[in-house]
Amino acid sequence: MSGAVDQLTSGDVVHDTLYVEVKHRATLAVDSWMISAHEAAKDEEKTAILAMHRKGSKTVMYAFREQDAEFVCMEVLKRFGWDFGRFD
Repeated sequence: MSGAVDQLTSGDVVHDTLYVEVKHRATLAVDSWMISAHEAAKDEEKTAILAMHRKGSKTVMYAFREQDAEFVCMEVLKRFGWDFGRFD
């Protein structure tokens, strides 16, 4: 990063509560995993989410397509008991 953003965060995006690190590469392993998951999910009319876990670690990382973000977040919040009711 350079310029004024460096003064606000060492991350790649300025945000009040999220630290965003952007990785831009010609290839990423997650690409092929997501393509496979998306094709399988499409056959079942579902939304693909990758859950990635390194052997020996307690951390699980999740990935989903940007266009699925709102739906995925709503589904997660519902699992935690949020009731969105009607949006009139």
